[in-house]
Amino acid sequence: MASKSANGKQVATTHGHDEEAGQQVALYGSAANLPAEVAGELEGLTDLGYSQKAEDSLIPVLNILHDNSAEVKTRHERYIQGAKPGDFIIRALNMVIDPMETPVIVQTAAFIHVWVEWQGEAGEGTPVNRYPFDDRPAEAEEVTDPQNDEKTYWAMPNGNRLVDTREHYAFVLIGNAWMPVVIPMHGTNHKPSRGWTNLMKTFQLGSGQQAPAWFRFYRFYSKYQSRGTQTWFIYDIKDQGWVADANLRAAGRKLNESVIHNELTPDLDHEKTGDQPETGDAKVAAAAAKGKTKSGKEIPI
Repeated sequence: MASKSANGKQVATTHGHDEEAGQQVALYGSAANLPAEVAGELEGLTDLGYSQKAEDSLIPVLNILHDNSAEVKTRHERYIQGAKPGDFIIRALNMVIDPMETPVIVQTAAFIHVWVEWQGEAGEGTPVNRYPFDDRPAEAEEVTDPQNDEKTYWAMPNGNRLVDTREHYAFVLIGNAWMPVVIPMHGTNHKPSRGWTNLMKTFQLGSGQQAPAWFRFYRFYSKYQSRGTQTWFIYDIKDQGWVADANLRAAGRKLNESVIHNELTPDLDHEKTGDQPETGDAKVAAAAAKGKTKSGKEIPI
């Protein structure tokens, strides 16, 4: 049975059918850990009852809101009250975080370099696919930016753009709980990504060994940028010291292993109303679909 909450959303409710028999119905499980001996119940088990495929193991995406983000436009259907450029957003949770007011503490664990294929208008961009950076689609063509002859761009035959993206997989502290997220960095955020990576490489353990990424905490801020009439935000990342909790370090290692074994997929479905990586990309893609590549070849339509 379902009832409506104060905000009108459907809320599931559960009613037992054996109260008449005098039996207590447990609506929630035990908060205590199960005893170690229950592991014996797994003997001979060949299936866990849920999918372990990467496409079914989605990880939320953390992004920065910009001027052209749907969530900051007061008349847009995706507008979120109070959201503003420079805030962080986890669209899968419909959650907006002001990093200047709420500390955004991150424990990173893994890194992947990819091409992300985007389609749609600026402010309504949709990521539709991902490719390993070293395996860019053969049909992609390098095109000249019609707004700047000195810049080029990779485009698919249908006009979709391939965006060079650095994905950082991490835990972020939400309230009192740690949540796994992927933080994609592209465009002007390549510089913060490289800077963060270089910072990670400087930390060593007492033994002299290089520390894994998940041994340190970092705090994320957003930093205002401008060039001419264009304005946007980039990440500003500050070190916050060692991860003292062994359980958190173990969780970081497990997240790292899940990523390198391709067991997780970024939740791109919730990014369909997200802003595009660069404001002028839609114009570049449209021109590419109608014009010529840098090499002078016609782009097939």
